[in-house]
Amino acid sequence: MIIGYGAARFGASVLQELRNAIFAMVQQNAVKSLDMSVFKRLMHMDVSFHLTHDIGGLTRAIDRGIKGISFILSSFVLHFIPTLIEIGIVCGILAHKFGSEYAVVAASTMAVYVAFTLAVTQWRTKFRRQMNSADNQAGSIIVDSLMNIESVKYFNSENFEAMQYERALGRYRKAALNTAGSLAILNAGQNTIFSASLTIM
Repeated sequence: MIIGYGAARFGASVLQELRNAIFAMVQQNAVKSLDMSVFKRLMHMDVSFHLTHDIGGLTRAIDRGIKGISFILSSFVLHFIPTLIEIGIVCGILAHKFGSEYAVVAASTMAVYVAFTLAVTQWRTKFRRQMNSADNQAGSIIVDSLMNIESVKYFNSENFEAMQYERALGRYRKAALNTAGSLAILNAGQNTIFSASLTIM
């Protein structure tokens, strides 16, 4: 049994690393394809689009979007689908060993957990958008100031640029605090759901 346990742990570790290596290729291909399509789209946009949008904010938004797609892919393929399979197995074991009421509690817990998480995440989205907008503004100020450093120096407007950047950072700080607070509410609610489920069981 000890040898079997060691072999099982070793096999699980090897399979997990193999899964990560295989998925990395899929993930990077998807990211490259998306990156290229966004770049081509930007190149074909009218000059008016480029003149009315800040370069710093645009590059930050693109970078965040690419990272978001990568995160969604890994979360869905590596976590969501295996978790659904695991929940089904656990409910089956609970029903077989202890009775169907335990399986009902486990399945209900997951349903309530998913519904709560989706609802709170939907509510949190506005804070995240505000945070992203403030981050874009801060990035735009940095890039524009550095690209036009001659004008900044010529008109002696270093303090003005610094004040603008400080205001953008203040907006980012406020949105980041709202995002962190709403995340704490989400985590507390999720823990409450699991604690209540364990208590009912």
